[in-house]
Amino acid sequence: FFRGIQQYLRLRQFNSTNVGYLRRAMEEVSGRDLNSFFTQWFFWPGHPALDINTDWSTANNTSTVYIAQNQQPYNASYYSLPIDIEYHMASGEIIRRTHSFDLKKDSFAVVLPSRPIWVDVDPDRVLIAEKKMRQSLSAWWNQIRLGRSFIHRYEAIEAITGTALGHIGADTLRLFIRRGLSDSIPEIRTQTLATTLTVPIEASLYDSFKTQIRSIALNDNDAHVRFAAIQTIKHNEESQGRDIYMAAFKDSSYSVVGAALLGMFKKVKDTELSVADKILLASTHEHEEADEVMIPIADLYGESAQADKLPYVRRAVWLTTGYYATTVMTSYRKLIMRMGESTAIAELDQVCKMKVHFLQGYGRMAYEGFLRELRTAVDLGTGPFSALSAERKSELSNRLK
Repeated sequence: FFRGIQQYLRLRQFNSTNVGYLRRAMEEVSGRDLNSFFTQWFFWPGHPALDINTDWSTANNTSTVYIAQNQQPYNASYYSLPIDIEYHMASGEIIRRTHSFDLKKDSFAVVLPSRPIWVDVDPDRVLIAEKKMRQSLSAWWNQIRLGRSFIHRYEAIEAITGTALGHIGADTLRLFIRRGLSDSIPEIRTQTLATTLTVPIEASLYDSFKTQIRSIALNDNDAHVRFAAIQTIKHNEESQGRDIYMAAFKDSSYSVVGAALLGMFKKVKDTELSVADKILLASTHEHEEADEVMIPIADLYGESAQADKLPYVRRAVWLTTGYYATTVMTSYRKLIMRMGESTAIAELDQVCKMKVHFLQGYGRMAYEGFLRELRTAVDLGTGPFSALSAERKSELSNRLK
């Protein structure tokens, strides 16, 4: 490959070029006709989409792999692909076979000494294709144990998380989570932690690796993993997570700090940490202008009735972006509706000034929805607008259009 690239650069330097010159340079150094290869990979639209199934016949000790190309054919043709398959035996032996595949559907049968514990299609992960692998839970588990690369383990954990968790027993699930939490790859640890958010886990099972998750929340070297661990603690613990949240406030990642703030505000009971103390705690993070931090603080303030928090929530509306703007605007509306009449009406002036900031995109849609909600409250005379005259309601409603 690299000799072909060098040849191509020598021949075409300082000249115009196209893919045909690259193909000819590769053919010169390889001695092979690469026309079909370059045609399908450079000129055909899309990419291969493979559906893969495996089967075992005890009658004749045959393992069969079924593969289908589910993408739209190009000129009634399908990709021509080299298919490597590895059969992992219980003894530790690995049997490898290579096949050619250029049909809509095909099957590849191999006689083996015994049933393989895992069949790995494209073991080197070199195929540029979208692959949907269908195999048993035990095969996925063996892929986690035996897979030689990060992508093997990630594929297996993603598949188990997405389709098979409801069928896993407690002992297997415990092994699965412990193995994933100890993986050297951050994405594997993150995906494993996500497991606890998608499947019901009994308290006794969670307790068996709670200490490990708490340690990850504070000590893992990857911020995404620490964030996922905080999310897991929020999901599975109530007020017991308070000490972890407090420690996580010092984290260098805004995502982790925001998750910890949300856990402290939503999961720790008011009887254990009063609303006043939560607000005091939130105020120590008001200087941090990251979306992830401002959202939980604005949410807490939106549930209060403290007029002195209006400037912060208003500033958060100005600073947050995209989807986050809707969330903070909801908190802002709640806080306005908890104010007295004069304060609420004065705040509507601030709301109207925001129009110049939200002129396009998602922010504009969020702002227009925000105005409609406030206008409805004025028109119906709810909250601080209940004592207004019809004329005053009409005036304010028109200002909010």
